[in-house]
Amino acid sequence: MSLNAGDVRRRILTMAYECGRSVHLGGSLSMVEMLTVLFRDVLRYRPEDPLWDGRDRFVLSKGHCAVALYAVLAEAGVLTEQELSTFMQDGTNLGAHPSMNRKLGIECSSGSLGQGVSLALGMAKARGPEFAKKLVSVIGDSTFIHSGITGLIDVVYNKGINTVIILDNSITGMTGHQQNPTTGYNIKGDPAGKVDLESLCRSIGINRV
Repeated sequence: MSLNAGDVRRRILTMAYECGRSVHLGGSLSMVEMLTVLFRDVLRYRPEDPLWDGRDRFVLSKGHCAVALYAVLAEAGVLTEQELSTFMQDGTNLGAHPSMNRKLGIECSSGSLGQGVSLALGMAKARGPEFAKKLVSVIGDSTFIHSGITGLIDVVYNKGINTVIILDNSITGMTGHQQNPTTGYNIKGDPAGKVDLESLCRSIGINRV
């Protein structure tokens, strides 16, 4: 597959411009490389058969960045150009936040910050350990601090084995250059306590960081 980050990034910007509405570009662009690698080299799926039972599942915990998911699904051949042209229009299947539509490669609805970590755990527990091995969820660093830590604690407590990716960009929150507890500065730019995400994950019991 010739999927590459440059094409995904251009598609995100084009979609944001053509829809004529507010889009979370900072958080969407921050995960382009990760999405490209996942959908090109890691996740197993069939663009011509989105409901294939042997596929891996991708859960977007940062649902406000749905435009990036739509863009990579289009580049991967899952979404058609016609479907993509309806982004954020009346009657669309591709809203500002993803709404579950597995025929379009969207495994679950998301929007509430951090929900995807717990949601992915629930999916894994419902389907069993073999299914869990095929399940990946992603959350941003700022969102993780806001509301993802408790979900990750649940993963540890309930012996989850699904993969959680935390995008540690440190300063790409929302529209970009937004301080959060992982940057070491407060919103005014003054020095503040800094949360080390790797140390935090290990401290709650995650052994493979």
